[in-house]
Amino acid sequence: MTVSRLLSDRVSVLGPILILGGSGFIGTRLTALLTEKNIPLRIGDLRPSESFPNLWTHCDVRQHESLSELARGASAIVNLAAEHRDDVRPLSRYHETNVQGASQVCLAARNAGIQKIVFTSSVAVYGFHPSPVDESGSFAPFNAYGKTKLEAEGVYRAWAAEDPSRRLVIVRPSVVFGEGNRGNAYNLLHQIASGRFLMVGPGKNLKSMAYVGNVAAFLIHTLSLGPGVQIFNYVEGPDMNTRDLVEYINRCLGKPGKTPGVPK
Repeated sequence: MTVSRLLSDRVSVLGPILILGGSGFIGTRLTALLTEKNIPLRIGDLRPSESFPNLWTHCDVRQHESLSELARGASAIVNLAAEHRDDVRPLSRYHETNVQGASQVCLAARNAGIQKIVFTSSVAVYGFHPSPVDESGSFAPFNAYGKTKLEAEGVYRAWAAEDPSRRLVIVRPSVVFGEGNRGNAYNLLHQIASGRFLMVGPGKNLKSMAYVGNVAAFLIHTLSLGPGVQIFNYVEGPDMNTRDLVEYINRCLGKPGKTPGVPK
């Protein structure tokens, strides 16, 4: 039995679940799993949902008006909306969406009487560590994305602290791959498939990754958790180093031989 089948059976809701950023990569898979179980939901996103247009409403997490209308009557909020690309300019957009957006989500939840929020943060809050870290690891974000995700966590923690009956789940995924991805994992796969990939250095660094279908299933599972603040790093083992990962992808693509490389 798949992880998604095991976890999605446990969810019961009193009202629709509001998925912010639901038109995106993870949001689309999460919506598909929830609709399979006939769990009512709404999608709020700047972009229309290509897969579920009938569930989509235009929403900007930075603007209270669109959020408050969507939140009315909802039983929980899952916030996947984020500014996350590496080339975002000006850098202030990270703060506007990730931090100010978190403030607006919490305000909408207060006004609508919503007591449950699931927030997807990122392992980027830890920065670079020489060894694996758990949820109590020290924070050292190195870019605006990681810094604003960490700030947003603080906004949600403050919301949860206002009422002990509130439920806050913070999930910090590693690199997520899977169908529909157009991020870093896709770029790696595409370069290898096209024959344009060149390994720089020995490739001994470990690469933590997570499959989108299992991430979505885990987010559904967190909806069943009780009051309080609960934090989870999400990664699927075993961790492979970059060279082993590249060679594994080559084998799956039927590409013989070793990957060319140059010293760092």
